[in-house]
Amino acid sequence: LLYTANLGDSGYLLLRKSGLDLVSVFRSKEQTHSFNFPFQIGTGGDDPAGAEQQTHAVAHNDILVVGSDGLFDNLFDVKIIELIRPFVRGRDDLLDPGLVAEIISKEAEKFSNNAGYMSPFAKTAKAHFYDYVGGKPDDITVAVAQVKIASKETDKKTIETPVDV
Repeated sequence: LLYTANLGDSGYLLLRKSGLDLVSVFRSKEQTHSFNFPFQIGTGGDDPAGAEQQTHAVAHNDILVVGSDGLFDNLFDVKIIELIRPFVRGRDDLLDPGLVAEIISKEAEKFSNNAGYMSPFAKTAKAHFYDYVGGKPDDITVAVAQVKIASKETDKKTIETPVDV
């Protein structure tokens, strides 16, 4: 199980391999008081007890992408999946999650500076009757991890293997 607590406009995306493709199992929702006014922790901020808590059943090799608003304001989930797909096509292991996080963050940064791009942020702005087009320059933090569930056999071998001192 994966237990999460998320507050504000940072978030995460849980992905699972399905055949040769990746599918979204869960996408966190941002918490805002109003458009572009996210919940925040800090002086005069929101109570951390208000974090959205979730429990997710995870499978071996699921991929977790965690990011700040600079990621999710500039890249749609399908683009994030598109960037990860080549790293898992034909294999189950994500060999270099750090490299994948770097590639995703650089792509988010590129789109954040594109004034003509209909970004996720611009799409949300339009839904709130704001006339905004372009990416949203902001902090961009991305972490990528892959779930590895140890089998009971592996656990037993680890416990029962004698260690030479």
